[in-house]
Amino acid sequence: MFKYLLPVLMLLQFPLQAQITRVAHRGGRTLAPENTLAALRAGMEYPIDFCEIDVHQTRDTVVVLHHDETLDRCTNGSGRIDHTDFEEIRKLDAGSWFGEKYAGEKVPTLEEALDLVNGKCGLWIEIKGGAADYPGLEARIVRLIRKKKAHAWVQVISFDTQALKRIHALDPEIKLQKLLVSNLGAFPFFLDKGLRGGSPRRLDFVDGYGIYYKTVHKSLVRRMHKWGKTCNVWTVNGQENIARMRELGVDGITTDEPGWFREQR
Repeated sequence: MFKYLLPVLMLLQFPLQAQITRVAHRGGRTLAPENTLAALRAGMEYPIDFCEIDVHQTRDTVVVLHHDETLDRCTNGSGRIDHTDFEEIRKLDAGSWFGEKYAGEKVPTLEEALDLVNGKCGLWIEIKGGAADYPGLEARIVRLIRKKKAHAWVQVISFDTQALKRIHALDPEIKLQKLLVSNLGAFPFFLDKGLRGGSPRRLDFVDGYGIYYKTVHKSLVRRMHKWGKTCNVWTVNGQENIARMRELGVDGITTDEPGWFREQR
């Protein structure tokens, strides 16, 4: 009888391990130039559940994949995306900075990313700016999700609460995730892009939260589960950190290192 006790105790210690949602950050940030189709292809070669991407809107209202507001870091161009037409952005090299193999890689559109993924894995679309920065962005995202019939495998995530509210108002069937730096627990404040009054619990239209991993603890995970929400963490690198997040019982892990998932499965 006792020979079965240790395996049972180990299972009880890590009850959520098999259910962890595995997310490749910016497509496959360590594998190929981030937020490109090459990164998505590379990320999907690993045992992941979702690729995460970031979107901005060009001056002529095309929704494109890019992390920064400006083109300087990840292309051979410069300037703000919202001050540049898509035709100009399309001429830029978004791959050479990562390696010669990716010379000529382009800044893709969200539609191209949706076509490539096409339910082979899920896609987390992070809105980097809302209507205040990019008028009509949320409506364009919703139209693309509907056009590609992608409700079952797409989630929209953002630090911007108002952007998420607008998505929900346009299409309440789209799953949403609110990004946080931390939830201050005993105090009626939480931190996203700034210090906010109130509790994220009041954001009843979201399906879960994405929290900076260094601010997560067991009681916070339990609290969010009690609210009926998922607790996902970003951006977790290094086997020790990832293992610790699993021990805390989080629901999802976003990492720059999707190879770790292959090692664990």
